[in-house]
Amino acid sequence: MTTSTGTYTNAGYAEIAQLGASQVGVDNADSEKMRLSYFVIGEGGHVGGVPNVPSRLMTDIEAQGYGVDGKFRFQKSFGAGDVSVGGPSSNILTIVCLVDDGEANDRGDGNPPTFYELGVYDENDVMVAYLTFDGQLKVVGEPIQHTVKINYGTP
Repeated sequence: MTTSTGTYTNAGYAEIAQLGASQVGVDNADSEKMRLSYFVIGEGGHVGGVPNVPSRLMTDIEAQGYGVDGKFRFQKSFGAGDVSVGGPSSNILTIVCLVDDGEANDRGDGNPPTFYELGVYDENDVMVAYLTFDGQLKVVGEPIQHTVKINYGTP
């Protein structure tokens, strides 16, 4: 099991501070709610294989794409059930970030990527949370899943 270290971003904290967990989700129709839209996982976020300490100043993950900075990134939209609240009185938001077995198996040069970072984004492309973790080699036929838990009581 991989241990991730994460933080709210400053931009995400500003949004989250105005909302409760019950006002966050994927398919909320209420325009007053923040809708989490997608996650991005990438090969940045480390130096020499050692994960960086996540910074609240981040506005995007470090990896900008194999053709841009040589660091692969993969983006995926959240689906039904990927974002949930622990219950009516809970302030814990659970976000499942799943890279399926057939996804992101080639970084653009015929080799599999090794992921070290993950960002969670809202519908306005604001990264609200940023995590780093020990490198995870994406193996063909095997999924990678991160379950992110955000406590709205302690941003």
